[in-house]
Amino acid sequence: MKNLSRALPAIALMALLKHAEAQQFLPLGKTIFGVIKAKNPKDVPTKSLSHGGENIDVFYTKEGGKVGRLAFVQKGVYAPDCTHTWVIGVDPKSAKIASIDVVEMSCPHAFPTRSKAFLGQFIGKGPADLKKIKKAVHIAKATGSSELTKDAVIKSITLAEKHAKSL
Repeated sequence: MKNLSRALPAIALMALLKHAEAQQFLPLGKTIFGVIKAKNPKDVPTKSLSHGGENIDVFYTKEGGKVGRLAFVQKGVYAPDCTHTWVIGVDPKSAKIASIDVVEMSCPHAFPTRSKAFLGQFIGKGPADLKKIKKAVHIAKATGSSELTKDAVIKSITLAEKHAKSL
């Protein structure tokens, strides 16, 4: 019994570390370049935009001197250590969501938020839908991860609307 009580903290720590490792679903670079349909990834401009004190990277293409496509890389943390990374494609003209891909997560309980059924509800949403997104979007089983996804979508729409013409 004495040996078991010493082993339990070590077993708990190993289990915690196992769950803390992020699982990559899609390669980040390949996903970004697929969203913006870049022919030569070396020529893709990127910019860091600020939203509420947070820096968010946006990758984009230029077509005839105008911004062609936007890919926002959003990272979210559900305290204490559950990480999420999305690549959110936004149409620069309408600031509407064109695509949303979950690139990685470190919390298995959040996996329902990477389903097409959950993510699909954001496609086509734009500035006019911001209040609806905050209130009426279907929540997956992982409520905290659902909220993080909604926040990432809202930030992407807001930043696209504000900065697309100036990139």
